[in-house]
Amino acid sequence: MDELINLTEIAKEIHEAHGWWEEDRPAYEIIALIHSEWSEALEEYRAGRPMVWYAVNCDCVICKNRPVMHNEICEGYECNENHKPEGIAVELIDGVIRILDYIAACKETHRLDLTLYEYMQPVALPELVAHLHDFTSRSWHSMGIDARILSINVKAVFDWIGRQGLDPIELLMKKHEYNKTRPYRHGGKVC
Repeated sequence: MDELINLTEIAKEIHEAHGWWEEDRPAYEIIALIHSEWSEALEEYRAGRPMVWYAVNCDCVICKNRPVMHNEICEGYECNENHKPEGIAVELIDGVIRILDYIAACKETHRLDLTLYEYMQPVALPELVAHLHDFTSRSWHSMGIDARILSINVKAVFDWIGRQGLDPIELLMKKHEYNKTRPYRHGGKVC
């Protein structure tokens, strides 16, 4: 239960610090943005990238004075905290961040139920992504979004990342801290 309480607080912090809400958003837009994160995780997998990696950063002592290539991996992350976390697990965490933001925005943290569903045996990433898309789609109905069904995805991602030998809460906090340094709509994005 401590994990649930901590996650509820993290959801509120994500929403307050860097929520993606200029105004009420239609449910289909929220669902589409969550789906996009699951697809980005699959693209990282298809590109053969690791669970977590860090993009080259011009401010990095090691990266400085060399051409910065898009998505080039910096081998010396410990040299600077300004590196953007990337990778399969990070994209999955981005989906979780969007879910937590939605749940906090709707003040439905009481529906964040990580005991709701005992997730399946270990699966390959493409199978996980298919399940995440399925539950994300199931959460959307004529009355809006069912936060309890969305929370199944949080549990599934946490379980899967944990089985990869990573701490999902630590990764969530690392990405959340990085997101706080970014402008609201970075990269000219519409949504």
